[in-house]
Amino acid sequence: MSYLQTTIALEKMYFFSYHGCTADERKLGSHYIVDVFFDVNLQMSAIAQDDLSATVDYSEVYLIVAAVMKVPKKLLESVATAIGKKILDDFVHIVKVTVKVTKKNPPLGGLCDQACVTCCMGRDQ
Repeated sequence: MSYLQTTIALEKMYFFSYHGCTADERKLGSHYIVDVFFDVNLQMSAIAQDDLSATVDYSEVYLIVAAVMKVPKKLLESVATAIGKKILDDFVHIVKVTVKVTKKNPPLGGLCDQACVTCCMGRDQ
């Protein structure tokens, strides 16, 4: 076995952001939760060395998510896609990424705890 496919997750990252289609959403903001799952092909020889440079630094992935969350977008789909694309662009070891963006208490005219969008994307092989 020369490589190990591993799924790494960062779950329940909390943000306050200004995404949404209405002017009120973009003015008042809302609470968001982001979950990111990414598949990484790791060389077994590199992992045996127990070296961070052989894998993905979780703190760098968090910084990407935080930066994207600061840029207001109308659609949760656009937010999730922007996060996934940036992660794939920045980390060559990552072959697939799944991003879930959850908006707490979306303004739907009634009670709704949360609205979620999940996007999955990968590299062309």
